[in-house]
Amino acid sequence: MKINKEGYRIIWGSGIIFLSCWLLFYYLFVNNRSTIIFQLCTVLLVVFWLYIITFFREPKRIRISDPSLVFAPCDGRVVVIEKVMEDEYLHREMLQISVFMSLTNIHMNWYPVGGTIEYVKYHPGRYLVAWLPKASKDNEHTTTVVRMQKVI
Repeated sequence: MKINKEGYRIIWGSGIIFLSCWLLFYYLFVNNRSTIIFQLCTVLLVVFWLYIITFFREPKRIRISDPSLVFAPCDGRVVVIEKVMEDEYLHREMLQISVFMSLTNIHMNWYPVGGTIEYVKYHPGRYLVAWLPKASKDNEHTTTVVRMQKVI
């Protein structure tokens, strides 16, 4: 399993914190003959650290070069398909497909189509929970417009 390079700092930092907690638990519980509590704490720390590692996993993806296909930009569940007015670049009604990524999904995004990048703009914002309707506009995000080649 390959780990995304941005995750190494968090993985090592959390590992050091968890090791410190483990040493504290060892000092508190093993000396007082509470080994069952110590073992439970050890299991919980290891499971949580393994979850952090799997959060940053980067699976190998099969790339298909077919200009007529549109792929999902991320892993997750489609929660909304609706027509919206796009007022930043195209200024017309478009189809919005919203995908919700849970904590167990791979948190990487890919371009769903091939083509030439025409427009990119970063929007600083808030960090609202993802299931709020206004989160897609108010949260930090980046707009990317890709011009696809015409498929006959």
